Formats: sequence, structure tokens, C-alpha cells
Amino acid sequence: MSVCLYPHFHKPFPYNQNSSWIKPCHVDNVEIGNNSIYIDWIFDDLYKYYEAEGVSKDDFLKALGQQATEYYLLKNPPDMEYIGCVTYRRMLSFRPEIPIYENEVTMPASEAVNLGTEGEKRTLLHYLRFNDVITNASTVLPGSVAQQYLESQPKEYWDLFYEAICKVCPYYHSNALQWFNQSVIPFTTNYIFRKKYFLRYASELFRILEYIYINSSKVYPVKKSGDNFSEPLPWRYPGFIGERFLGFFIHANSLKKLEVPLIFLQ
Repeated sequence: MSVCLYPHFHKPFPYNQNSSWIKPCHVDNVEIGNNSIYIDWIFDDLYKYYEAEGVSKDDFLKALGQQATEYYLLKNPPDMEYIGCVTYRRMLSFRPEIPIYENEVTMPASEAVNLGTEGEKRTLLHYLRFNDVITNASTVLPGSVAQQYLESQPKEYWDLFYEAICKVCPYYHSNALQWFNQSVIPFTTNYIFRKKYFLRYASELFRILEYIYINSSKVYPVKKSGDNFSEPLPWRYPGFIGERFLGFFIHANSLKKLEVPLIFLQ
């Protein structure tokens, strides 16, 4: 079996440059290592929706975040049986000294150079023999997934998210309300998928986002006085939508899932 994990970087940060299975991706001129992947071509695709509103490329990249790497991998699928995405400060743990029942552990940034070893890869490949996807540990919310989102975010984008699932992916319609009304979700969008599921997940995610871009009142909303939501950076909705779609996708496709601890580097 073959696997590769693609952390998304938007600034310099330590990582294991000798790892055989970690390949950083970045979308601006950030010097992060010789084995990194530069994906500036994304401006030829999704940026058109933001450019129409006069949004700069820098602000577009901030809004897209990790999804720039996911889009790159969708359009340029690597020759791997398993494909994973994380961000530069959040990694999935395959270290034997971290019990698998832990939800999250914090490490200094300097420890990043010790992640991605061959030993961790062997553990990961063992897990993948029995699972379609690996994520970090889920969070149990006091209310529903929908309620948690709407406590802080603009309602317009949530409504369009649900509408997009029903229209762009109508085969999920019967699962949508059930999942949105439950209370367990793996936040942070860190995962490793069997390749065929990654390609389906990413394809459906960007079809949903394009539906939202086309039908929203603003592709890049900015917080204004009097808005009835508390999120200070509402233009971050693509990442928040992607975060919820990951959990929904796993549920709707009845995938075999393993949850492992999240490593937060600071």
C-alpha cells in the first residue's frame, strides 16, 4: 500500500524534510523546503469568483486555506492508494507513545521535524488495511451540528450548503437533515482517505462551494456593524463548510473510519 500526507502551509514552519510520505503544499512564495509543492495555478480556477468582487489574491488565499491543497490534489491526483490532508500546525498521530484514545496532544513547533517517520508510516499503513478513512477524534457538541454552526456564522451560507447538497448531490438528500441534527463531528478537517473516496469527497465539496459562490449575495462577506452573527471573519465560510462536509460525507457513504489523536504544534 502507498500513502502520502499533504500538509497545507501559508507561512514558514518546521517539518520533517526527510519524510518519505509527507509532502508540504503552499500557495504563495513561502520558503518551506526543497520537497514542497507550489500550487499557484489555482488562480486560474476558483479565483474568478473572488476577482469579480474585487477581492485580492492574498485575501482569496486566506479564504480558501487548506482547500487550495485539496483542489490541487483533486486536479492532480498523486499515484497513491491513500491521500491525506492536514494543516502545518495540526497533524494526525501515529506515534506509539501517544495512546490512541487521546483526543488531542500539544507539542512545541520544533517537534514537527520528528513527525513523519518510517515507524509512523508502518503504523498508519496497518490502520489503513482495515479502514476507508482516518480522521482526528470527533467532538461531541451540546447541541446539533447545525445549531453549533449557526451560533456564530452567517445563516445564508449554511442554508446554501444544505441547498447545494440537495441540488448538486441529490443522492445525499435523505441523509442531510439526519446528520445536521446530530451532535458528533470531527472538526479541523484532518484526514487520510482511500484514493477513490478522496477524489469523490473533493469533487463534491468543490461542486458545493461553486454552487454557494454562484448563489450567495457575497462571495467574500466582510463583517459590518449590525450583522446578526458574531464571526469576525465571515469570509472563512469555505473552510467551515468543508469541515462539516467531511463528517457528513463519511456518514453518508458509510465509510469505515478510525479516529486517532490530533497533534497541535505551537
